[in-house]
Amino acid sequence: GLLPESVTLEQYKQLLLESPGYLRMFWNSVGMSLPVVLFHVIVSVTAAYAFFRSGSRGMRGLFAVYMLLMVLPVQVMLTPQYLFFRMLGLAGSWLPVLLPAIFHPIGVYIIRLQLQGFPQECVEAAQLDGAGEGQIFTQVVLPNLKSSVLLLAVYTFGEAWNLVDQAVVFIQDGYRLPLSVFLSSMLQKDLGLLSAGSVLYLLPPCLFFLTCLLWLREHREES
Repeated sequence: GLLPESVTLEQYKQLLLESPGYLRMFWNSVGMSLPVVLFHVIVSVTAAYAFFRSGSRGMRGLFAVYMLLMVLPVQVMLTPQYLFFRMLGLAGSWLPVLLPAIFHPIGVYIIRLQLQGFPQECVEAAQLDGAGEGQIFTQVVLPNLKSSVLLLAVYTFGEAWNLVDQAVVFIQDGYRLPLSVFLSSMLQKDLGLLSAGSVLYLLPPCLFFLTCLLWLREHREES
């Protein structure tokens, strides 16, 4: 069955104290997920703003090509990515896992979709007041993207926290693997430990989602 015969606190104690590999993989997942969220949001927001402000045909064509990359499955890109990063001497590190996640086009698509409904009158009014591109971006556009940025952050954290294929292909050192890969190896062990490990595995995404939700609610009440 999928459920253990008994659920006790002893299972959590055994998992955390007697299975040091679990905690190590847990912090590996944290160390992978947080940089991906931070830099993916920064890259996506700035790139989407560049596409939004540029109305040239070349930028529109580049955006269309950029979006085509979103259609390609992750599994299709693993082989060329592996060859590319091995050529650079980065195979075996976290960078082959982090960099494709940071520059994934889904974030640009989400923010660009939000910017399509942004009124150009606000930008033109800011330009008439003498605001530069940096001021327009930080003081006019960015404050209106907080909901979309939080949505992107939650989605990116979930994707980075649950990655399996990239870690298996690019990371050879077992002590550097994320918790998502380590859980699959627990299927052959005690089902009670697997249940406890799964519950702890779900806590960070849930807490991250609740933190973003509470922050957004407080911001709306203040405004």
